[in-house]
Amino acid sequence: MEAAAASARAVRVRGVTPGWALVAVAFLLVALVVGIVAGPVHIGVGDALRSVAARLGVPGVDSPLDATQESILWDLRVPRVLLAALVGGMLATAGATYQGVFHNPLADPYLLGVAAGAGLGATLAIAYLPDALSGHQLLPLAA
Repeated sequence: MEAAAASARAVRVRGVTPGWALVAVAFLLVALVVGIVAGPVHIGVGDALRSVAARLGVPGVDSPLDATQESILWDLRVPRVLLAALVGGMLATAGATYQGVFHNPLADPYLLGVAAGAGLGATLAIAYLPDALSGHQLLPLAA
């Protein structure tokens, strides 16, 4: 009986092959580039890459963007995309942790009541935080 359980556990636990890891990293890089260049103000991929190279101090490379485009790129788009990548990575880590701890590939935040606790915190913030404390700005922290 124990041997069957051990073999079933061994079948379920598999590592990520290097090929799939490279595909995942390539997909992440493409998503980051698309997130940086997509927007109402057109900034081409080549122009954005030259601006990155100029910021990194690569000799002989100047940014082709004007001051407005530089501001849009570095003050709006890059922080937004990096924050989205960070949040996605944290959510993936939390999900993988849940699945690993419970040995259940379908584990989710409702399993231990984490989502219900976040809903309770948000409800309490909406109901009881006064407008002087800017309850809407404290809502994510309360959740």
